[in-house]
Amino acid sequence: MFCGCHVVFFLLALLYIDVQSDEEILANLQNTMLVLQHRVSKTEASLEEAQSQLTRASVKQEETEEQVNQVKTQLAESDQKRKQTANELQDVKNQMKLAEMKNVVVAKNISKLIENASKKVAFFARMKNKPADKGPFSDWYTIKFDHVLTNVGLAYDGNTGIFNAPYSGVYSFHVDVYGGAKTENRPYLFINGKAVAYPFSLAPNSIASISTVYNLSKNDKVWVALHPNLASLSKWGGHSSFGGLYEY
Repeated sequence: MFCGCHVVFFLLALLYIDVQSDEEILANLQNTMLVLQHRVSKTEASLEEAQSQLTRASVKQEETEEQVNQVKTQLAESDQKRKQTANELQDVKNQMKLAEMKNVVVAKNISKLIENASKKVAFFARMKNKPADKGPFSDWYTIKFDHVLTNVGLAYDGNTGIFNAPYSGVYSFHVDVYGGAKTENRPYLFINGKAVAYPFSLAPNSIASISTVYNLSKNDKVWVALHPNLASLSKWGGHSSFGGLYEY
């Protein structure tokens, strides 16, 4: 049988065991807490490092975006300068083309002036006086201005009364015809057989005149003829004349 002291001892033993167990548990918990605290410290350090890296990355991203924006701005400025340079280059090309065209025109004009300077054509002829009036005539009568005073270029034939254009170009002509004493005065200026000018005077012993300018082709023929049956020529041939000039 157990006595009272044994019971007490037993209880004390149990209590000691419990205390020992609690101390071990407490020690284990303390160790666990230290481990957890260490892990928390490491985690906090990792978080701080991650935050620092994130901050640095953000700063780098901002710097990169700024650099990208700067590059974009530089590209835009370069493109604008390129377009401006292209426009200036096109303006220069247009000016050069215009200058070339002007040079071509000037060269042609100079060539034309040189060519025209060598094309000297001028004539002036009168009729010789006759013993009496001539006409009227039954058909068209080509007047022969047979007293040739000027014939530069030898394009007028006093024997036929016909001018033959040696060059294409503009010619001026002047005609005076002194009509006979008994008829009207109707001279006609012909070019290649076609009447192009035809003044007339109903009065006898009158002068009918023609002044005109025509664009002729090479070898065009020009002459003066009287209307059939209605006109005659005065014997005073010196009052009748035919002249022409190559203008350009």
